[in-house]
Amino acid sequence: MLGVNMLLFKNSESIRDLLRNWIFRYAFILLFSTTPILLAQTFNIQGKISVKDQTPVRYASVTFINQNDTTQKYSAITDDSGYYRLTVKTGIDHLDYNLPSNIELAQNYPNPFSASTSIQYKLNIKSDVEITIYDLLGREVRKFISDNKSPGVYSVIWDGKNELGQKVSTGVYIYKLQAGNEIRVGKMVFGIYDQFGAFSSFNAARFNTYFFQKKIDEAVSTVSYNVVINNKAETKPRISSTQFNDCHFASDTIINFQVELFIMQFAFCYNKEWDICLNNNKGTGYYNITDKVSGVDYNPTWSPDGRYIAFDHLKNYLYLYDTFNDTCIEFISSSIYSATVPYWTPDSKKLIYKYHIISYPEECHIINIDGTNDRKIDYFPDYFLSDSYTFIYEKNGKIYKSNIDNSYNELVVDLNNQGEQVGTHLIQDFNPRDEVFLFCCRDSNGINMIKSCNLKTKEIQVVLLGNEEYCYPRAKWSPDFLKICFMEGKEGAVDSTYDQYLSILENGISHRLLRIGINDKPGGIFSFSWEDPKFSPDGKYIAYGTLFINGDYYVILHRDLYTIEAATGEIKFIDSCTYYNWNPLILH
Repeated sequence: MLGVNMLLFKNSESIRDLLRNWIFRYAFILLFSTTPILLAQTFNIQGKISVKDQTPVRYASVTFINQNDTTQKYSAITDDSGYYRLTVKTGIDHLDYNLPSNIELAQNYPNPFSASTSIQYKLNIKSDVEITIYDLLGREVRKFISDNKSPGVYSVIWDGKNELGQKVSTGVYIYKLQAGNEIRVGKMVFGIYDQFGAFSSFNAARFNTYFFQKKIDEAVSTVSYNVVINNKAETKPRISSTQFNDCHFASDTIINFQVELFIMQFAFCYNKEWDICLNNNKGTGYYNITDKVSGVDYNPTWSPDGRYIAFDHLKNYLYLYDTFNDTCIEFISSSIYSATVPYWTPDSKKLIYKYHIISYPEECHIINIDGTNDRKIDYFPDYFLSDSYTFIYEKNGKIYKSNIDNSYNELVVDLNNQGEQVGTHLIQDFNPRDEVFLFCCRDSNGINMIKSCNLKTKEIQVVLLGNEEYCYPRAKWSPDFLKICFMEGKEGAVDSTYDQYLSILENGISHRLLRIGINDKPGGIFSFSWEDPKFSPDGKYIAYGTLFINGDYYVILHRDLYTIEAATGEIKFIDSCTYYNWNPLILH
């Protein structure tokens, strides 16, 4: 019995070595072969696409693009309610996100190791390099940093010590190579051969679920996606193509996006070469909305809610351009339509137009935007009161109130005793909130002035008193009714001294914003056009037109649209065009 014990004691070291090697091999195979480490994740991303008023965007394309690898794209189409749903696969392979192979990381050697090991890597690009060692809890143990390394093969030696120079515990460690945006990860075993039983404290499950989930989540959260939302052929309403940058997520996520209507990128509609066109406030966004409608188109007018643009087609049809869906619709046919500038009610639900049948007098008609209830009204409106179907109109120097139901017609004020009318229209502009309108006139002494008339009190006031030299046609209020822009033109014959000005009146003080001289351009006569200057919806800009006329034959050579910033006087050319209107939805 003693002999047997002595034999076991003498051979115990060999038995220990055999057992230790068996345990290591089994654990190593278990760790690196039978317990796969999941490096890829799949996230379900969903949300809603809508415009500012929460209208859902139907059948739009939604694409998530990995910023680090733009070949990784995940797309979906929104449904009837504007919702999208897609699956994003991280595709992590050693946390590299399938990036181009600009770096390579070799298995450390020796592995396992007890004293030191070499970690070799290859660079195919010039880059800063970091190699970081982690323990199983994801804690940083040691970091090697190399700045501005040229392409080539390199290695670092890790001696199993942390940043404080202390020997680390035996076990499994992770080493990560990062160069630029690319990452590679490897595994290594330290100290197993030196201390029997080191695996007794190793928890493979914890290794899988904690460390790599932590590192994957960190990697995923640092990856950014660009989200591109575009129109498809069926998309309604039409939207501006939009890209949202730097979207992050590390789990199933709901992400809603708000986009702009297609029409929001445009500041103007206008006539150009017998087409109706759109453009932005810089003159760089030209878009022809009637190029699919052959023939002559003109007189565009925007609905107050920005949804439609009504325009004449061939002087016999009334068309609507639907800004939400980027389509043109024939609205009224040639048998009854008489060419005129169509007029909208304040709620954008009705259109007023001239009705004409051959051999019969021309009539004024109103029709619902859905094409129903076409009927005659007695008078064509000049301006509507706020949020009302009551309007004012002028006839023979008198101002009347009426409504679209023809239920009453009231004389409000007679302006025939206020002097000679200046300008094409007696009512220059109207403040529907306070029921005050502007008009320009000249008294018996030849003095030109701008006056206002309050329809509630019948009170008439002088807004700007001028002189005999200049008249003041085309006065227009700013949207807040605190400023007035107007034209100044010299009275008398047009000669080389003839000047015109675009001016602003504010707090009772006028100043000239822009001068145009008749000879500013050689070879013809240069002047403001006959169209009214118009403030932008936010009051920061004024749009105005110019004419260039052949001096011998008085033929219009071209008409141009400009904007001028009221505060700075900065001028921008928009386009050669006429009949311009600001987009009522835009605040620039």
